[in-house]
Amino acid sequence: MSAVVSETAVRAAGAAEVVPLGNDRLALTLVFVALSMLVTRWLQVGLEMDIAWAAVRTAVQLLTVGFVLRLIFEADAFLPVLAATSVMLFTATWTASRRTAQPLPGLLPAALIALSVGAVSTIVTVTYAIIHVQPFWAPRYFIPLTGMILGNAMNTTALLAERLQAEVAAREKEIEELLCLGASPRQAIAPALRASVRSALIPVVNNMLTVGLVSLPGMMTGQILGNGSTDTAARYQIMVMYMITSGSTLSCCILAVLIYGKFFDNRAWQLLRERYAPVKI
Repeated sequence: MSAVVSETAVRAAGAAEVVPLGNDRLALTLVFVALSMLVTRWLQVGLEMDIAWAAVRTAVQLLTVGFVLRLIFEADAFLPVLAATSVMLFTATWTASRRTAQPLPGLLPAALIALSVGAVSTIVTVTYAIIHVQPFWAPRYFIPLTGMILGNAMNTTALLAERLQAEVAAREKEIEELLCLGASPRQAIAPALRASVRSALIPVVNNMLTVGLVSLPGMMTGQILGNGSTDTAARYQIMVMYMITSGSTLSCCILAVLIYGKFFDNRAWQLLRERYAPVKI
């Protein structure tokens, strides 16, 4: 009887393994890239080379990251995790601060503070207080969660900065009139600030509203493909969605508070047009 149970368990374990994806099968997925290039070529969009270059970068970057992560997981030490997290944080900061139509002085350090406080603090709280990982920086948990939260917070902060410039440009006369009436810069820019934060957070809210109905997110899909329990996968995905919402919201609001003053001359309480509108020559 025990031999039968053991054989059954072995068969079940074998059936539960993740289907390997070799280089030959991976190469077949280039058909999708070629199809995208053909369609854009047919419509004369002009994105064929961009798609090809993006496909190459995707493969190189992900394969490199996979190799590096394997080394970090095997090392299981704090310094490699800190180094990887720092690279992710500074890359996210750099990317978020370069999405504005006009250069905004002080945006880079402001974005670094916003992402550090909003996103990184959320990750540490989850691994330490909710999942109870020992140690809290265990790379197999800390790095993937950092990537998910930082990626979404980066997009939200980039949208906030870009949208705030557009809102200030659109409400220029309204803001100047409020300043003339004695309003402080914060009072004058408040409607634009609220509209910008709302616009930046709409994608996050929409993701929460449609998760599970429109798509199965990465965390849940990964656990299911790895033969994890669907219930456990769902619980982890709920946690991730709440983490993403918190990290993105905190980062967005912190950045809004830190940069709204950059649009004003603090001595004269006047708008600095070069901060939100192109200079006319």
